[in-house]
Amino acid sequence: MADYLPAYFQACQGASPIHSSINLFPTALVISPFSIICGVIVKSTNKYRPSNYVGWALTMVGFGLLTLLKADAGTAQWVGFQVVTAAGVGIIWAGTVFPVLAPISVGRVAPALAFYNFCRTFAQTWGIAIGASILQNELSSRLPADFVARFPQGVEIAYAVIPEIAKLEPALQREVRDAFAASMATVWKAMIGFSAAGFLTLFLLREVPMQKHTDEKYGLEGAAAAAAEGRKEGRKQRRWSSEG
Repeated sequence: MADYLPAYFQACQGASPIHSSINLFPTALVISPFSIICGVIVKSTNKYRPSNYVGWALTMVGFGLLTLLKADAGTAQWVGFQVVTAAGVGIIWAGTVFPVLAPISVGRVAPALAFYNFCRTFAQTWGIAIGASILQNELSSRLPADFVARFPQGVEIAYAVIPEIAKLEPALQREVRDAFAASMATVWKAMIGFSAAGFLTLFLLREVPMQKHTDEKYGLEGAAAAAAEGRKEGRKQRRWSSEG
């Protein structure tokens, strides 16, 4: 979402790069609080499935609302739609961690989280690539052919178009902005599909009781090794000092 909304603001509403970043404040200010709320709810209820259901549902609704954004959408629309989507994404961002940690011992938390973060980053990379491909193809088919012909073959039209929009005559400018908004709607529809797939996976998710005990030995071996190494280095320095 944060990768493509700035492009929408710049292409459809004529915002500058800095202003388009400011327009993302609703997303930035909502994701973190809802991640915290998700964590608090999971801790208090000792259940993570309900939070994931709510998160994926809000994400689908939010992306559905974003498909309604037109080139001339008002502030209330793009702020409100961002809030709903960001709330869902924030819940999912935190809520998907608990099913990974619940069934494993404390000593296996670190490698599990490392692999989880790798999968999340890998999926984000694919999401950006898929979204860019959809936007490129949609713009190529929706923009006027004579306008597309102005750009070199193989250029990323989505970002090459933006600096040129303000220079166009009003009629063509309007047509290009409407085409960009409609193309962005297709991207959001694809995100609805991915979110729906995530929602369906919850029916396979088991509710494993969260662990409430602590492992007193966790991390002690590493701390003992570090302390021993520190003592060894200290003895070396004292020996060098006495020899000097």
